[in-house]
Amino acid sequence: MPLSPAQKQIADSTARFRSAICGRRFGKTYLAIRELARYSIQPNTLSWYIAPTRGQGKGIVWDQLKDRLGALNWIAKTNESDLIMTLVNGSQIEIRSADAYDRIRGSIVTGKQIGRAHV
Repeated sequence: MPLSPAQKQIADSTARFRSAICGRRFGKTYLAIRELARYSIQPNTLSWYIAPTRGQGKGIVWDQLKDRLGALNWIAKTNESDLIMTLVNGSQIEIRSADAYDRIRGSIVTGKQIGRAHV
């Protein structure tokens, strides 16, 4: 998945936490999908895309994620009701919401992408 120079700068950062304040059409969702794929290359890992609400997560990234990873033949199965994608290597990508804090606590997650965070 090719990146623009600005996206590449974010993707190549070795910082533990990366935050990007970007305008419309920057490619934030595209970069998030790429990063989820990068974390999911390792077998049997769990990665999350965390959106403000479940509906926003589904609307923002779910279909694009299915299209991109489906084109690479990485998807073994998808659970549309729970928004969970299982990859051929056993890794899982889940769309989660931040509206209920207790639902995102306590799991061991390899990669997390937080979309549309508001301060």
